[in-house]
Amino acid sequence: MTDSKRVLYSAKGKKLEREFAEWMKSDLGYSKTYLRVPVKGKVSERSYEVDIHAVKHSKLMNAFWSVGIALLLLAVYAHYAEDTQIENLAARIVRTIVPDQAGNALWILGIFGLILGLLGRSKTKVHAWVECKNQKSNVKRHQIQKLISSVKDVRDLEEPKWQPKRVLFVSGTDFDADALNFAREYGVTCYRRKPEGFELVSE
Repeated sequence: MTDSKRVLYSAKGKKLEREFAEWMKSDLGYSKTYLRVPVKGKVSERSYEVDIHAVKHSKLMNAFWSVGIALLLLAVYAHYAEDTQIENLAARIVRTIVPDQAGNALWILGIFGLILGLLGRSKTKVHAWVECKNQKSNVKRHQIQKLISSVKDVRDLEEPKWQPKRVLFVSGTDFDADALNFAREYGVTCYRRKPEGFELVSE
């Protein structure tokens, strides 16, 4: 391949990445997207380059976080302000669950809020690894296999910066049948570009 063709393919690939990154935010509910992100694996010496690293916040877990922090702040306020109305309400709630702990209702409420908040905080982000190919031919089986292998290496790392929960493959053209078979088997969601946006091919 000549240098001019390499530059052309690189430009086309970057264009596809930018378009799909914007589409993820407008149509798939992702809040943030980052292009060409290096990520370390367990075995590979060199970092992998993730075409798009996208982040989606779980609405349910965000709600857990908000409720948990609210409960914790309420318990702290009621303790220091000596608000008997909140104390009595907390005691009635706790008495229905653990009757002998009603006297520690505010502490139980605060601890429950802290646990709920930490749970929501730890589970609030869903990370996606997106591979983009803007080539003349259809995506082949070996390209899906390479992505699967790379993702596994990153997931095997004990303390990765982020864990790819979802894996997507985007094509400017289409996918071979075997490529789609491997994608379905290993949980890779596939999209292809259409004139009006992107079409889901398999999930």
